[in-house]
Amino acid sequence: VRSDQGRLVATLLDANSVVVERIDPSSGARSQIYRTTDGVTATATAALSRNEAHLFLLGVGIGLRSVRLTDGEVLQLAEPGPGPLEGPVTRHAALWSPSGSTFSSQVCNSLSCQVDVVDLASMSVRSFEGFVGLAVSDRYLVGYRSEDDRGWASIDLATGTVSPIASIVGGLYDAIALTDTTFLIYGALTRADQLLHFTVIDLDAGT
Repeated sequence: VRSDQGRLVATLLDANSVVVERIDPSSGARSQIYRTTDGVTATATAALSRNEAHLFLLGVGIGLRSVRLTDGEVLQLAEPGPGPLEGPVTRHAALWSPSGSTFSSQVCNSLSCQVDVVDLASMSVRSFEGFVGLAVSDRYLVGYRSEDDRGWASIDLATGTVSPIASIVGGLYDAIALTDTTFLIYGALTRADQLLHFTVIDLDAGT
């Protein structure tokens, strides 16, 4: 079960099917959104668009898949399996931009990830290899390059340019997209630091 843009969305493994349900947080009532027998895996995750017209399914056995709920059309946006990475992988980190117009997920091994970013209007996918994504907006992806280089960085989604964005390094934790250009990021100044340090940064202003 995940909280998805203010709603509860559950992904269940039922016999030979993956079942996606919407849960009303006030009453607990459950309604089925989608069911599939294709790419069944216990690690599948679902994310529902803000207008509830599109459902994204993701997992190593599924890849990244979009389902248009109005007519059932399925688009395979990223293939199942490890993609360009080696060794055991997982596909996770279903992220929405603040506007709900951009979605991302990533396939990762123990060192790094490939992030797949989807524009909902065109259903086009941009993939960024060698980056761990923690927050996405319609203009930027924020995270770090790998487990060996955990300094904060951003990717300009239009150009693919990777830029360092903050002095917080070491024990990296998480980020939240507030607007298209503004992100809340937090982590420790050093790996030994036990305190979390919070920073709001505007990527256009550089502050």
